[in-house]
Amino acid sequence: AIITLPPHASKTEALSLVNERVDWIVDKIKGLPPKITLTDGQSLTLMGQLITIRHRPDLKMGVQLIGSEMITSGKIEHLHRRIVDWLKKYTKEIIAPRAHNMASQLECKINRISIRDTKSRWGSCSSQGNLSFCWRLIMTPEWVLNLSLLHLCSCRRPTQCTSPWSADHNTKKTTQS
Repeated sequence: AIITLPPHASKTEALSLVNERVDWIVDKIKGLPPKITLTDGQSLTLMGQLITIRHRPDLKMGVQLIGSEMITSGKIEHLHRRIVDWLKKYTKEIIAPRAHNMASQLECKINRISIRDTKSRWGSCSSQGNLSFCWRLIMTPEWVLNLSLLHLCSCRRPTQCTSPWSADHNTKKTTQS
C-alpha cells in the first residue's frame, strides 16, 4: 500500500498510524475489487457496445477496433499495456470533439483536454480552462460519458453560478453525440 502524508507529517507519525490501524487497512485492501488484466478473449464495454479482445500475434497492426472485436497484435506479454495505451488514445479521440462542441454550446472556452489514469473520479476542471478525464470513462455507458462532459464543460461557463440543470438549459441538445 502507498501512504500519502501531508507536508507537515513525519514518517514516524505515519508508521505509528499504520501500526494502530493495520487491521482496518488490511480489511480495506481485501475489499478492493480484483485488478482487471486485459487478455485474449476477454470482453469489455466501449460506450455501451460489447467488444471482445482478440490477440493476433502474427499481424502487424497494433490495436484496431473492427466491428465488435478489438484486434491486437504483438507479443502476449505486451497485450494489456497495448490495449490500455490504445484505450487512452481512443478516449481522447471521442471526448475532445464532444467536449469542444458542448463548451461552444455553453459559450465557454476549453484550454486543454488531457486523459489520465485517475482512480477516484471521472474528470476534473481547472480555473485555467483545462479539462482532465479518466480514460476508463470510455468503458461506461454513453450517457455517463455525456453527463460527465456536460458537468465539466458547465464548470467552464462564464457565469458559473448558472447550473446546467436549470429550467432554461437544454440538456438534450448538449448530450447528443
